[in-house]
Amino acid sequence: MFCQRLKEYRIRFNFYYQKDFAEYLNINQSTYSKYESGNKNPTEEFIEILNKKTGLPKWYWRYGINEFEFINLNKIMKKCINDMKLNERDFTNKEYNLIISAFRDDLKHEINKRNNIISK
Repeated sequence: MFCQRLKEYRIRFNFYYQKDFAEYLNINQSTYSKYESGNKNPTEEFIEILNKKTGLPKWYWRYGINEFEFINLNKIMKKCINDMKLNERDFTNKEYNLIISAFRDDLKHEINKRNNIISK
């Protein structure tokens, strides 16, 4: 999850207090706290700040995946869309959101499964 990546990064690089990392990022501490606690979804602007300040790519912050996984994910998504000739307008909002949620959950499951295999 985004909030876990954020906290792990903060602690790994010796920002022991949220206020210190918020100052480094040049954002309000209470806003940062909401991001780290998961009470606020990251804005594109905040992702951009993280990218610039940490040097980590936006897709790491958004999805928690490495470059190889990101490239493969893009290939898979493009193949699904092209093979099925899908457009967003083919679905109601509810159906579209359900598909995105299901894909996200399946992706998390596959990544966790892979990570468990690798770490054994």
